Parts: sequence; structure tokens; C-alpha cells
Amino acid sequence: MSKGAAIITRSYNRLEYTIRTMNSVVENTKYPDYKHVIVDNGSNDGTRQWLKWIKEGEGNWFNNVDFEFAPNNLGDWGGMIYGAKKYAKDYKYIVQLDNDISVPEGWLSAMIETLEAKNVDAVMLRRTGVKNHIKTTDSHALKLSDGKEVTVGKIPFVVACYVTRSDFFLSVCDKVERCRDFGKFLNKSCMKIETMDCNHMEGWNGVDFPQQQKYPISERTWQKFS
Repeated sequence: MSKGAAIITRSYNRLEYTIRTMNSVVENTKYPDYKHVIVDNGSNDGTRQWLKWIKEGEGNWFNNVDFEFAPNNLGDWGGMIYGAKKYAKDYKYIVQLDNDISVPEGWLSAMIETLEAKNVDAVMLRRTGVKNHIKTTDSHALKLSDGKEVTVGKIPFVVACYVTRSDFFLSVCDKVERCRDFGKFLNKSCMKIETMDCNHMEGWNGVDFPQQQKYPISERTWQKFS
């Protein structure tokens, strides 16, 4: 097993968001060993054709991208398990990254360093574009290896953009029914980096989520179905 990370992103249509997420990973990930795995849950908007096209092309922009086509719509958490189980044996860390999140520079290194330095089960980034932030306790400074100082705090659960160890993920994933419930199985604790933001694309603007208005109900709630 390498010391690298398998980043699992589930997709169901919404190709424009998936591309933006993938681009942000390429542009902002300096961690030396990672694979970005797109698990498609049966998209019919051209996502599958586009994923095949970038892998068959001659460019090298998406060299670190793999894709997996689920046999049917496994749902949000089902797609997460499907991708993670295929890559956990080869990578030390599993990352959940939703396909409507763009990540900041140095994001992956910062999360993994925090995970190991604080010896917790999971670490997530603070998100912009959310209606309510997950409140932290015991906030304090942590100095990273690049000299940057971040503020971290304990939280009760993790969502959207987080890292955990592969062996831990595999030990609990089959007991979890939905993404948010992963936090119920954390043996130690989880933390959020309060001073490093990822961005929820077209998220909460104080009134609603503009992103959701672009899609029919069935596409906005696909994660509820298996």
C-alpha cells in the first residue's frame, strides 16, 4: 500500500460541476501521490462519454484521474463505498470529495498532516456556500510542514470534503446508510480546518441554493435511491 490518497467523487449528471471539481484538484493538489476517482452512477448527460474521452486523449492534464462506472445507480454513499473499496488496498487514505466542491491550494496535504498530527479519524475543510456551518470546539493553531499555520477544531461529523484512513473506512463503511452518518462511527474524533475553505459551487446565497434550481427533483435527490 502506498502512502497516497484515493479521492472519491460520485457523479450523477451535472457534468459542468464535475469538471470544475476535477480542474480544482489538478490545479491545487501538490500532494505527491494521489488518484482522483470519478464514480459515475448512471449519468445520461454525456458524463460517461466525456470521462472516456479524456482518458483516451493525448493530453496529460487529467493524468491522475480514473473513472469507475457503477453497475446501477448506487446512490451517494453506495457510490462512495464502490469506489473506495476498489482503491483502498493501494492507498493509505480515502478522501470524500463531492462533485460540487472546488478545493483550495494545498488542501490535501493540509488535511492529511492534520489527520496524522492530531491522531483523529477524519479531517474536513470548512465550506463556503452552506446554510449552516458545523460548529467547532477546542479550536487551536496547528503549524504545518510548509510553515503555514492553520486553526483546527473538533466537530461531531464530517461531510463533503474530508480525509480518513483506508483501513478505518473499510472497517465501518458497510454499517453506514448515508454520507452524513459516517460521523456516527468515528472512534476518536474528527476535526475541521477552520482557516482553509473549499467552495460549495453556487451554494447558499442567503435565500436558496441556486445550483439546485437547475435540476429536476429526481436529479437533486438521487442520493436517496439505490
